[in-house]
Amino acid sequence: MKKIILLSFALLLTQVVTKAQFYEIHPHFVSVSGGAGTISFNDAQFPGYHGKLEGAFFYNYLFGTGLQASHSYFKPLENTFADQRINTPRHTYNLTTADVDYYIVENYTANAYFVAMPTWWFSFMGLGGAGFQRLLTPQGTIQYDDFYPYLHFGEADQTSTIDVVREKYNSVVFHLGLRANLMVTDRFGFTFGTDYHFAKNKKYANERLHQFSGSAGIIVKLYELLY
Repeated sequence: MKKIILLSFALLLTQVVTKAQFYEIHPHFVSVSGGAGTISFNDAQFPGYHGKLEGAFFYNYLFGTGLQASHSYFKPLENTFADQRINTPRHTYNLTTADVDYYIVENYTANAYFVAMPTWWFSFMGLGGAGFQRLLTPQGTIQYDDFYPYLHFGEADQTSTIDVVREKYNSVVFHLGLRANLMVTDRFGFTFGTDYHFAKNKKYANERLHQFSGSAGIIVKLYELLY
C-alpha cells in the first residue's frame, strides 16, 4: 500500500514539475483575427467590421512587447451623412440617394503585453500601447431635390448632385486590449479579444475617435523557435 501511495505521489510530482516548467516557457505568438465593433461618429452604422494581425516577443513567461495592425470599415448612415454635407435647411430638400462607400480606420500600434494565469491550455493577456492611425472618409455622390413648396406648389425645383471626395487624416492613436487564449495543442489555439483605440485629430470635424471592437481568431505559439 505504501509503495502505491509513494508511486502515485511521485507521478503527481512529476506532472506538477513538468507543467510548471511548461508554464514558464516564453509564449511568443502570432495571431490573425477579426470581428465587429463601433466608432463614435454619429453618422456611422453599427456594427462595423475589422481584421487584425498581431504578434509579440516575450522576455519571460509574463512580459513581452509586440505589434498589431488592424483594418476596420464602417458604413455611413446615409441620411445623417448627407444632411451634414448639404448646405441648405433640411425642410427645403428631399434626399434621393446617398451613394457613398465606407469609413476606413487603420491602426498600427506597438504594445506591451502582460500574461495572467499562464497554463498550457489557457491564459489571459492584457496589453497597452500607442501608434499611428489612418482615417479615410467615405467617397461617392449625394443626390437631392431642392424643394420650394410655397413658390412651386410642392414640386421639386431641381435635382442637385454633390461629389463626396475621400479625405485622409493621420494621427497618434492609443490602444488598450484584453485577450483570452484557448489552446487546442501546445502550439495552436483560439484567441478571443476586445480592443479600444482612441485618437484625437483637430483637422477632422469629429475631432475625437473612440473605437471599440471584439474579435475571435487563431493563435500560434512559437515557443523555442525564437530562442
